[in-house]
Amino acid sequence: MIPPGISLDSIRASLGDRRLFPASCLAVFVGGSMARGWHHARSDADLYVITAEPWCGDSNGSTPVSVTPDTVPTNVIYIDERRWELRYWLDSQVDQVLDRVSWHAFQSDDSAGQRISDVEVALLGRLESSLVVVGEQWIQQRRGKLADSAFQSLFTLRALAEAGACAEDAQGMLESGDRHAAVLAAQMALGAAADAVSLSQGEFSLEEKWRARRLQAAASPVLPFERYWELITMQSFDPRHPETWVRSVVDVCRQVALAIDV
Repeated sequence: MIPPGISLDSIRASLGDRRLFPASCLAVFVGGSMARGWHHARSDADLYVITAEPWCGDSNGSTPVSVTPDTVPTNVIYIDERRWELRYWLDSQVDQVLDRVSWHAFQSDDSAGQRISDVEVALLGRLESSLVVVGEQWIQQRRGKLADSAFQSLFTLRALAEAGACAEDAQGMLESGDRHAAVLAAQMALGAAADAVSLSQGEFSLEEKWRARRLQAAASPVLPFERYWELITMQSFDPRHPETWVRSVVDVCRQVALAIDV
């Protein structure tokens, strides 16, 4: 289903009229909140253009990446009064990013996903939930590679490790009498635990602003959305006794760690 406010015909026509469709175009897809129907009245939109050859047309910016070539040209245009950012990724760059989350990389030199940047993680997460403009076959092939990769295990483990480390910090801070720092560490632990739950259910995005949406979509009994929302909005928090709330969060993080099998 195409989310309200998106016209694939308008996107195709705008790219064609402005000569932003490269001759070597393999696929175009909408990513991010717009593709999920989570966008709001002021949301920007993300459009990924995949090419076989480097984009040689006009661009008004670039994004650094850790693959070769090491930049992705960008363009900002307006379609139906909404701001769209186009990113021109080479097919070979996408393959390099997928290699970064291969099982070989996971089992050998990068089990923590340190070699893949946030921009590249966003690409893969948005590919999984993308709205196809053109190039259905290309996108299905890359989605298949992503599904067979170590992405889910890698980032679930990383989120679990972060949740565990922050929960340990929160406990230590309580024991040292630093209650303010303990609360902040517990908030970080809870966010990481929520990410681990969402990732374990196939929600591949990692953007913090959509954490609640992802957890709702995951609908996991490991961390029900209602429990997460009660804790993250600190409904039961008593400033006179912050340790009670901190320990509740630490308990939830332990339950998540025990329940998720990676």
